[in-house]
Amino acid sequence: MSISQMQFFFFEFMKTLEMFEFTRACQGGHLEIVKLLLSRGADGSPNTITGLAPLYAATQSGNDEVVRLIVQKFPHLINIPSKMDKSTALHVAAGEGSDEIIKSILQVPR
Repeated sequence: MSISQMQFFFFEFMKTLEMFEFTRACQGGHLEIVKLLLSRGADGSPNTITGLAPLYAATQSGNDEVVRLIVQKFPHLINIPSKMDKSTALHVAAGEGSDEIIKSILQVPR
């Protein structure tokens, strides 16, 4: 394996690891860590390891501030279903009775 191939694989591994940490930060409701990872280029696509989208994970946390941040940053991804059960963040919020999170998701300009 060439050095350039090794660098490519290392870069891809680090990107996957950072996406995993971003999803975990969202799921834990850790607003400051979410902000930091967003500033480092984290995106809102589903995690390649778990299949969990950051918005879905943030909704599970019940932290409306994290949900609002993710929704504002990635409004085009609000309808991404979980690969586990095919439900969306809105389904989770409705199931939990999280009125503020439901409002945050539904108030996204489209």
